[in-house]
Amino acid sequence: MDTINRTTACRAALYDLADTAVLRSSFLNSTLVVNATTVGMAPNINHSVLEDTSLFHSGLLVADIIYNPRETQFLSRAKAAGCRTFNGLHMLLYQGAEAFRLWTGRQMPVKNIKEKYLSQCV
Repeated sequence: MDTINRTTACRAALYDLADTAVLRSSFLNSTLVVNATTVGMAPNINHSVLEDTSLFHSGLLVADIIYNPRETQFLSRAKAAGCRTFNGLHMLLYQGAEAFRLWTGRQMPVKNIKEKYLSQCV
C-alpha cells in the first residue's frame, strides 16, 4: 500500500470493516474496491467480505482476487448494485506467466491462454 501511495497518483487505504461510518465515507469517495482476502473462496462460497450492499455505487469498480468461484458473493452483490467487476483469474494468469518465465527462461503464450480460457471471465 505504501508503494502505491508513494509511486502513483492513487491513494490506497485499508479500513476495518466494522467501522461502518468510515467505510461508507470511503466507498463514496472511491473508484476501486478490492477484496484481497480468502472470504468467499471455495469451498466457503456462501460468504462475502461485505454484507452491506448499500455501500456499492455504480461508479465503483469492484475486484476480488479469488478465482474459484469465478463470481463470488462479493462480486455478485457488487454487480447487482451496478458496479463493474472482475475476479482474480487474470492475476493468476500473470503470476503463472512470471513463474513460467523464471523456470523456463521463455515467455508463456499469455495471449493464447487468455483467448482460450479467460474470454468468459467475470
